[in-house]
Amino acid sequence: MKCEDAQLRIAELLSQGSPLHSDPEVLAHLDSCVDCNAYARDLEEVFLGLLVTEVQEAPADLKSGLFARLHGGLSCEQAQTLVVERLTENLPAEDQSALQRHLDECPDCHDYAEDMDLVVTALPHSAPRTHPPAEMKSNLLSSAKKNAPEKRALSLQWWGVGLAATVAGVLWVGSLLTPSASARLAPDPSVVVSAGKNVVFANSTESKTPVVVLDEDGKATGIPVPTEQAPYFTEGVAEGDRVYLLDTANQQLTVINVQTRSVERTHKIHAGASGLSVRNGQIFVKCALSGFLTFIREDGYTTEIKLAPTQEIPREEFMDAILQQGNLLLVTHHTQGKIFLVNPATLQVQNTLNVEGEPVALSAYGSGVLVLDHAGRLLELQGNKVTRELALEGHPDKITVASGQAYLSDRSGWVSKVDLKSWKVVKKQQFGTPMDITSMPGGGLLLADAKKGINMLDSNLQMMEQIQ
Repeated sequence: MKCEDAQLRIAELLSQGSPLHSDPEVLAHLDSCVDCNAYARDLEEVFLGLLVTEVQEAPADLKSGLFARLHGGLSCEQAQTLVVERLTENLPAEDQSALQRHLDECPDCHDYAEDMDLVVTALPHSAPRTHPPAEMKSNLLSSAKKNAPEKRALSLQWWGVGLAATVAGVLWVGSLLTPSASARLAPDPSVVVSAGKNVVFANSTESKTPVVVLDEDGKATGIPVPTEQAPYFTEGVAEGDRVYLLDTANQQLTVINVQTRSVERTHKIHAGASGLSVRNGQIFVKCALSGFLTFIREDGYTTEIKLAPTQEIPREEFMDAILQQGNLLLVTHHTQGKIFLVNPATLQVQNTLNVEGEPVALSAYGSGVLVLDHAGRLLELQGNKVTRELALEGHPDKITVASGQAYLSDRSGWVSKVDLKSWKVVKKQQFGTPMDITSMPGGGLLLADAKKGINMLDSNLQMMEQIQ
């Protein structure tokens, strides 16, 4: 196969969404041709960039706005958008203060603001003999508002394009994209993870890039994950630059490197994997269907024990949790209403707590542990004893704790806020199908809603932003 024929075929396969290994001739050629290998990698990155760009149907500043609110402070594209907005409308005092702080610290945006002020001031005097159309000023401002974030986004979208891909090549490739490339960014999110200055969420649906990394500059990167069937993600945790995701449909643990935006490795796990904990690269997985607790070292070496008998349960009830507390692992076994205290070094069970109900989620709080019961309770453990118990409506299954408040999500549609000092439910808010909830460093919350995408909430469960 000639190089020009191989490269045309590579472009054709990628434009159709087909993997390169589906064509034996192309695969054989790539094994022997370094140049075409480089071409294929570059073109794959171009397609990934285009795919991610196409699925970002939300406003360009939405995702960067999310991070600005969570971490405090505006990005450059947000600041430039506010510069334009204040020319035609009065900004809220909070936005005006945030903008001024950014302009005081950023010379580029300060110059941009001065330039925009000059343009607007000059418009009425730019053509004294002929009055410009009445809509010219509004059109200019509208265009500036639209293009300010796009100017920055353009440099981000093509960060991965190699030397082999020219601008003309990018435009040509874009014309080959299929309609499927414009899928939603969060069509069916079931797991959301806070990973430093990034957010990672995973969609339980057929997709070329089911995992999405969203960084603080508002850039979303879809990550291809090798699977045999549509994934069904049950849990995700972050440690350092890595995010670990359980996919029970494919019996796979996927490790995402957030810095390189790629799959670093995968591990085979039992069906029904639902509980996950990671410490210093050591991975512990609890499987709700099999009852196994599995320990995976960084080198892939695996040991496991079966904690207790299990029973057949539907996929929607694959729920369990692991919490590392001191020198012990706390592991729920929700079909038997038990919590096992396990030595992580030996996987020996040190003690068993019978809390009854269906314990499915754990969270550290103070010197104790919060236990969420899918049957409708929130428990507080101190040592080996239940010290407080709160009856809840519905069947909550995920928990996150922030600033003395516990936030509980229920797939029937509700998210509850519990004040842990008074031990009362102080707020309930209805959503679509909440699948996961996590707190962010700045005090906000992120909710993975299978019907409504990724929702950013304030501490009182009010919607701030939405990514679909």
